[in-house]
Amino acid sequence: MKKLLIAMFLLAWTTSIGTISFASSDCKNVDFDNGNVCVNIEKVSWKTFKLVTDDNNTSESLRCGVLLADKPYKDVNCDGGTFTVNDLDTQLIKIFIKQWSEVPSDWDDKPSSDSKWLFPQWNYDFDAEEWSDWSSSSSSSSSNGDISDFTITLADSTPSAGDEVKLTLKAIDSSDDTLSDYDGSNAKITIAYRSSSSSSWTTTTSSTYFAIDDNTPNFSNGVASTYITFKKDYDYRITVTDNDDSSVYTQKTIYTDDSSSSSSDGDISDFTITLADSTPSAGDEVKLTLKAIDSSDDTLSDYDGSNAKITIAYRSSSSSSWTTTTSSTYFAIDDNTPNFSNGVASTYITFKKDYDYRITVTDNDDSSVYTQKTIYTDDSSSSSSDGFTSSEISTVKNLYNTWDSYISSMESDSYRLRNNSTRQNMSDDLKAEMKKIINDSSDKLYDNMDEFQTGFNKRYQYTIQNK
Repeated sequence: MKKLLIAMFLLAWTTSIGTISFASSDCKNVDFDNGNVCVNIEKVSWKTFKLVTDDNNTSESLRCGVLLADKPYKDVNCDGGTFTVNDLDTQLIKIFIKQWSEVPSDWDDKPSSDSKWLFPQWNYDFDAEEWSDWSSSSSSSSSNGDISDFTITLADSTPSAGDEVKLTLKAIDSSDDTLSDYDGSNAKITIAYRSSSSSSWTTTTSSTYFAIDDNTPNFSNGVASTYITFKKDYDYRITVTDNDDSSVYTQKTIYTDDSSSSSSDGDISDFTITLADSTPSAGDEVKLTLKAIDSSDDTLSDYDGSNAKITIAYRSSSSSSWTTTTSSTYFAIDDNTPNFSNGVASTYITFKKDYDYRITVTDNDDSSVYTQKTIYTDDSSSSSSDGFTSSEISTVKNLYNTWDSYISSMESDSYRLRNNSTRQNMSDDLKAEMKKIINDSSDKLYDNMDEFQTGFNKRYQYTIQNK
């Protein structure tokens, strides 16, 4: 009965999500001689997205692929195939779509060649999750006027001390349109800090307090980005100025998520392991961040990491067992004994195969202290977790990937659900547990599919009863 309920729910859910996805006028229509295909992009996780198509009267099978400016071409499934991006900003995306050998009938300046490199090009804002016309002079969210201000955006609005985050600047005019011809030659970033015991700001260039890749980053089409690390549990103020016009400046205050202080000088109990991209593609270099914590989950600010070590194991799609390795054939890591500062350390790692990987962090002085995290490359055909089969993990992933869209749909149809905090908390908790199952987290609540289905059914039935 449990499996029947979840299967029925998934079927209804899939149908509902399909309707939601293509009710939007923002999808891109590709016309063929015998019909058309509506193309859209949906977010799966932080830097992972999927291609979704809805065909109308087309009788032939579709072939799809994606090409980004800084990524190699990738064939993807036309119905939910995933791909990753390096930057969550507006960028050119080329979508290859064919019906067998037939190319779309409405390609502008369609060449005689049907090469996969010659397919439609659009702009997509991966941060706002919408199609964008910023590079088109006819669509008007850009201008060639005078600069009035900047916008300042961080990939993480409340970063932890020691975390490297992407900082994006946009030059805008008095109508808030992006200045596409602004070259940024006069733009500069300055940083000030304020500790919890102080009410005044101190401007600094000291690497003790922060690190920035470039405080005069290059602008392209009115947009620039760089990476910044706030090193203390302080408040920080980012100021962006234009040296040619003293009236042009923008400020943004950043609160590190530990600035209200959850640090200690006690004994280490565990580590947290975080990847900048939780489902990286094989070959992508990603930032790996470790945090030493005590039994209360507070950061150990005095932990120096001299005894900490990272080890890596892999598992192919045809294997159920893990193989520990140091071979560069399978991965590359900048430092497997990275330096800790204020209880936090970071390094960069590249997973080279489309395998599952397990990261283990240990403290050689205490054998009871170790943490493991399983990473699934986004092309990996293997998906397993202790207590769950590959098929069961696939079911959980399907639920997780469509959860937000389905909940939004239900809330839009029901005032009672929108204002039911108990239902909202139950939904958030269940989604968090799904993520733990997918990542094979050691602290996951449900140890097998039967337990998960029981928890799922309880929340589902509560939602239906209160709709």
